[in-house]
Amino acid sequence: MKSLQVALALTLLPANTGLAALLTYKNVANGVWSSGISTTIVALTPSAGGTLSAQRDNRYVLLQSPAGCAGVTCQETNVAGDVFGPSTYLVLGGNGTFPLDGTWVVQNDAGSSWIGPRADQRNPTVGGSTYDNTNVFTSDSDFYVYRMVFNVSSLGLNPATAAINLSWLSDSSSNSAVSQLSHIRLCSIASLSDPVCPANTQVANSGNPGPAAAGLNSVNVTTGFTTGLMAFDFVVYNAVVGSGRNPSGLNVLINSATANTLATLPDADLQISKTDGIGQVAPGGVTAYTVVVTNLGPGTAITAPVSDHLPAQIANASWTCTASAGSSCLAASGSGSIATLVTLLPAGTAAFIVNATLSPSATASLTNTATVGAAPGATDPNLANNAATDVDAIVVPPAVPVLGLAGRMIAAFLVSLTAFVALRQRTR
Repeated sequence: MKSLQVALALTLLPANTGLAALLTYKNVANGVWSSGISTTIVALTPSAGGTLSAQRDNRYVLLQSPAGCAGVTCQETNVAGDVFGPSTYLVLGGNGTFPLDGTWVVQNDAGSSWIGPRADQRNPTVGGSTYDNTNVFTSDSDFYVYRMVFNVSSLGLNPATAAINLSWLSDSSSNSAVSQLSHIRLCSIASLSDPVCPANTQVANSGNPGPAAAGLNSVNVTTGFTTGLMAFDFVVYNAVVGSGRNPSGLNVLINSATANTLATLPDADLQISKTDGIGQVAPGGVTAYTVVVTNLGPGTAITAPVSDHLPAQIANASWTCTASAGSSCLAASGSGSIATLVTLLPAGTAAFIVNATLSPSATASLTNTATVGAAPGATDPNLANNAATDVDAIVVPPAVPVLGLAGRMIAAFLVSLTAFVALRQRTR
């Protein structure tokens, strides 16, 4: 079976001179995503003799397994009946790495990772009969389908102007019975669980040459986009190939995904708040800010810039970003000042937690302002709520007095005197 990996990096492009602006829809809610990013930890039952956990890729689903897929070679874990799908997982070996054996022209990197129907592929000999091997299928109807869905029009973008350039690689080029390359299909769907895109929707020149390729196969997609929900179906065959033990899965790198905005985008009123919940801090002390960006609507805010330039009194800081369902943060975490992008549905939020340590020499007051800007191509009708400031007094704690010998003698005398008076009162 084939392995697929998708990598996406969000980049804003210059606006056109007319009303429409050219924007990307990579790594944003309702856009296209890399494989192996934005994942959730899911514990899997390991094969005998070890432990293994995996990450589930929530952006890709295993829509279909081969008709002949059955038994332990088509199970997510070694628990009887735990069959492949619909989840997809980062493919991990016994030491948590990929690839395993063989030579591969594409490795995991910070932007994307290989995914497959099972994480636990420590002994991934295609054609083996025991877990954790995978099976070989010889019919041209036997293939895996990995689906990624997106909706260009929901982002206020014009499908007629949409274009995607991607490169991809899989771990075998065809099944062992016919000369059928793994390939990509693109079609309009009503729901995630709709049947596989029909064969006549195959993207031109998307056939995958497999592990013998010198590099990734580049594919340009410039037609076939419609309004509403769409699916990229990655059709992956499984066959023995000469590069050794072959894990199941796939690897796609999306180089660009752009479209023009519609003539106008709905307004998106963005609001930001910031507080650390205290009124004073000490030099060298720590504080934790909560910064929340909220989209008051009515439109979706696509790639709105968020900034929090930390003042000089802060020696170091780190931050995290968590978005509400359907919305997204371009970066989930970072260090120092915040300078990132968020995509927020109406009523959506992005919450930043900033953990900061003050300089030991910090004085006066700590003033920190966070801002959010209008999303490109849209108008923010209320700029008065686009900045928030938190002010804390920097207070040096009072020094603890150090008593000399005379002071200590006086203190001891006073303690003794107090005890004597108390004793006299009890004996009266």
